[in-house]
This record gives sequence, C-alpha cells and structure tokens, in this order.
Amino acid sequence: MAGIPHIAILGRPNVGKSTLFNRLVGGRHAIVDPTSGVTRDRIEGLYGWEGRNYRISDLAGWDEDPSNPFAKETTEQIFKIANEADVLILLVDGRDGPTAWDKALADRLRTISTPVVLAVNKCDTVKSFNLINQFFELGIGEPIPISATHNLNVDTLLDRIAELTEGFDAFEEADTNEDRIGVALVGRQNSGKSTLFNALVKDHRAIVSDIPGTTRDAVDTEIEVDGVRFLFIDTAGLKKQAKVRTNVEYYASRRTENALHRCEVALLLVDCTEGVTDTDLKVAGLIQKTGRACVIVASKWDESEDEPGHREKYEEHLRKKLHFVTYSPVVFTSGLKIAGIGELFQAIKNVRVEFHKKVATSEWNNCLIDAVTFRPPPSVSGKLLKLNYITQTGTAPPTVTIFANQPDFISDQYKRYLERFFRRRFGFDGAPLHISLRKKTGQKKERRRNKTNA
Repeated sequence: MAGIPHIAILGRPNVGKSTLFNRLVGGRHAIVDPTSGVTRDRIEGLYGWEGRNYRISDLAGWDEDPSNPFAKETTEQIFKIANEADVLILLVDGRDGPTAWDKALADRLRTISTPVVLAVNKCDTVKSFNLINQFFELGIGEPIPISATHNLNVDTLLDRIAELTEGFDAFEEADTNEDRIGVALVGRQNSGKSTLFNALVKDHRAIVSDIPGTTRDAVDTEIEVDGVRFLFIDTAGLKKQAKVRTNVEYYASRRTENALHRCEVALLLVDCTEGVTDTDLKVAGLIQKTGRACVIVASKWDESEDEPGHREKYEEHLRKKLHFVTYSPVVFTSGLKIAGIGELFQAIKNVRVEFHKKVATSEWNNCLIDAVTFRPPPSVSGKLLKLNYITQTGTAPPTVTIFANQPDFISDQYKRYLERFFRRRFGFDGAPLHISLRKKTGQKKERRRNKTNA
C-alpha cells in the first residue's frame, strides 16, 4: 500500500491521549492539563519508528454527555477520522479500570473495519502491568500496558502498530516546505477563525461554537489549491493578558505565538460586527513582533451592515486602528457563507511573493538618493547626517541595511518616512519591511589607522 500510515489516538477525556501524542512526535504540540476535555480539535504530527514514518492524530476526548456543548461535533469528528485512519489506538486509564464510557466506545469501534490497538495507560511501574487483565472484557484484543509520561513499554505499542501497517511504504517523501505556504489564522476569541478555517480547507476539522475559547490547540491542515500547497494553522483565540488566568489559556496563547513563527503569512481576523478592539491591537503587535506577512481579514462580513460605502468606511477604520500592519491588504469574508475565499487565497499568494521579494542593490541606492533628495535627514547638534549606501540583507521578512556616518542620530520618524518611500517604489504589500542602520565601515577603519599612527 502507498503512503505513510495514519494512526489515530482516541479514548474518553483525560486518559493521557495528548501526553502519548507529545511523547511520539516530540515536544509539547498538544496541551496537557488535568482538566477534562482540554483537547477539542484534531491535532496531527509525524513520528518515526525503526526507520519508518507515521502520521498520528490526537483526537478530542469521546464524551457524549448531554451537558457537554461540544459533544455532537467532537463525536462526529472522532468517528470520521476513525473510519479514515489505518490504525486506531484506544487509550484507557489503567488506574480507573474499564468504565462504562470505555465499554460504550469499544462497542462503537467494533462496528468499523479499522484495526484497533488497546493501550492501557498510566501503568507507571512494571508491577502495575497486571492492571491490564481487567480490560480483556472490552473485547478489543490483548491490552498493552504503557506509561506515556514515563515512556514505559511504549516501544511495544509501536512494534504492534508497525506489524499492522507492514504492507505500507511508511516512508515519507522529502518534505519540500519551500513550496508550501504556511498560513496562521489569528485573532481574538470568537472572531470567526474556526469557521473560516473550515471554509478554507473544505472540511469540518475545527469545532465551531459561539462559546469563546472553543479552539485551544493550534490545528494544522495541509491542502492543495490550483497546484499550490498551503498549510493552514487554526489557532486559539487570544484574550487580554489580564484575563489569561488558567494553564490551558496560557499554553493556548503560547501555541498561537509558536504558530506565527511556523508560518509565513498571518491572517488577522477582525469581527466586522464589533470593530477593532484593544485585543485586536495586541494580536497585530504580535504579528509585527514575529515578522510575519499579514492579510487583514474582515470576518463575518455577512453579519455587518449592508449599505452603500460601508465597505470603504470599514476598511478605512481598519487601517486607521491597525497601525502596526497598515501595509497589509484587506479582504472581506464570510466563512459561514463561503464568501471571499477565492480573493483570500489570491491575497495569501500575493503577500507571500512580497515576503520573499529581493530588489537589486542598484535599485535600492537609486531609491535612497531620491528619498534623501526629496527630504534630507535633519542634522543633529550641527552634524550633517549622510546616508551613504543601502543594500537588501534579507528576505522573509524583507530587510535592508543603510550605512550612514551617524546611524544613531536617525530618528524613528525619518525611518518611517524612508519605509513609506520604499514601499511606494517597490511595494512589499503585506510584508513587514525592516530597516537597520550601520556605521559606514570605511570610517571605522580610518579611525583605527589614525589611532595606530598616533
């Protein structure tokens, strides 16, 4: 069989699914917390075993309790993936013994054709391995005792999965990440990120709810559109820092920042029904801090006022308030109505090109001469400031270095003037443009020679 095997971990809440997932993929990709039901969306990663590669999904905890507002969505998602995966790991808690929920889930799994491996977690010592005997009654096969926290007997579990997937190639093709556009959806809570995410990937991968904070992990999905690969990352909605009180919210916030570092393009979602808030400004500042390209997404546009000129007025409002990323294009969307999606894909591709744009040194210097001629830098304490030379020293994000006789005297106001002038000439729409100033090297060498001669 072609392709690498897809393994999915499922079980009731708080049995250690995310701990096992993190153990296999390495690092804290999924949030781990004693609170039941922390994972709500499907999270994916890769792990290697004995020279072979596997794709693994950490699914939300199975919970059909009527009091759970996400019960229907999570159950549908769990069993959709259970039917698509190549091997399922049914994870249970050895300390609790077989519960009614374990038995109900085992009954459901027996109705599908996907092979199931029963893993009994929290067997933290070899002596505790006899805890597995009580789980034979689930009728899923021979239980395997493990401790995901202490990495105990996990190798036995992986060997069993390898046996069940022996017919697969299990070798991942070289990952050409340079041909893939990483896109993170960021914004405050309940700004429509998960609805737009599902519209972009054409799949109900993220749970959508009016309850703020539904998404807690960063959810990755890779798709291909018109021959272009995209990796979309749906992130947790951010709160004001003063309101971040729990461990779950803290780590969700950290994962949002990590998602920005992993992407090239950030989609900053702003709820059209409420306008720009202080939290939106904080998110825009985070995009600027991480140096990502940006598209401003006017979300839930279908719920906004529909009157002549309203779109233009709202875009003006966005640009005035979001001064951190005023260079970014604005796209009006409705994830619910699947509106503006084609325009958004095009905007993503455009700003990614600008993010990697490289301009010739001769063009930069001609532009610098024009900028300085039009508005010379002000003198400081009677000293004339000279901008001698400019060159582009980086892309993604675009970075230029200007050599000057007194770089410390250049004001932030004049740097902003130069940025505006450069953008009018070269574009860089949607991409941050970093300008650094350095002392002209020749002057340093001349000063050293004078000191030596003295």
